[in-house]
Parts: sequence; structure tokens; C-alpha cells
Amino acid sequence: MGQLSSLVLLAIVGSTATAASIDIGTPLVAGDVAKFENRQRTSDTNLSSAALLSISVWLDQHRSGWQGMITPGSSEPVQLEANLKHRDGKITTISVIAGRRGGYYLRVTGPGTMADQSFGGIFQSWAAIRSLSAQDLAVFRSLFGVT
Repeated sequence: MGQLSSLVLLAIVGSTATAASIDIGTPLVAGDVAKFENRQRTSDTNLSSAALLSISVWLDQHRSGWQGMITPGSSEPVQLEANLKHRDGKITTISVIAGRRGGYYLRVTGPGTMADQSFGGIFQSWAAIRSLSAQDLAVFRSLFGVT
């Protein structure tokens, strides 16, 4: 591997840890949430328009602090997963995932600009992740109708 190739690879690998911002795209018009236990889907619930608005507001207020995820989804267990439909028909998925080392994080995939800008914005990852505080986890459980 040449010196230039090594530097480019290092820049890409180093850039994936950089906190970035997200934009989930056009307004949300519908959505449903699935609850999982022991990696098995246990329930599905449609989200109310009030819940969709609250999710949009939370994401808008938490635009920064995300990290790009350039690999396929982790094998860590999904607790909740919401599929959100936008006005333009595109879908954003938000997953609440239990981390291997404890705690929880969100993974967002969808039609907007997801995360991780490097090389002047040339590289963008397909998903964005961020850790969830206990308070934010409670907010998402409430929005998703899970107690």
C-alpha cells in the first residue's frame, strides 16, 4: 500500500469518530413502532400524530453529537424500532439498541443527510448513531408507547 493510500485510509477511519449532525428530511406523516424482547418482535403499534411531532422535535433539538456508521447494523439487540414515513414517501428508521457494555444508543437510517462529513462533505455514512441518556431513553419509551 502506498503512502498516499495509507493516509487516505487513515483519514477515512479517523473521520468516522467525528461527531456530526443529522437531518431526517421532509415532515413525518405516519409511523409504527415494534417492540423486541430476546431479539423477537413482540408487538407493533401505530404512532399518533402527536408522537410523530414529538419525535421530530426531539431529533431537531438533538441534531449534533451523532457519529457516522459505515458498517451494517450491529448484532447488539434492538429494543424498539420505529419506521417513520415522510411526506415524500421515504422512510426513516430509528432503532433503540442495548449496547454490549451497558447503556443504550439510537441508530437512525433514512433519506436525509445522515452523518459524518469529511473531505469537505464528500464522504457521508449510511447511518447515524448516538448514545442515549437515561432521560432520553425514557422519552423514547414514552413516545413509542412502551413503559
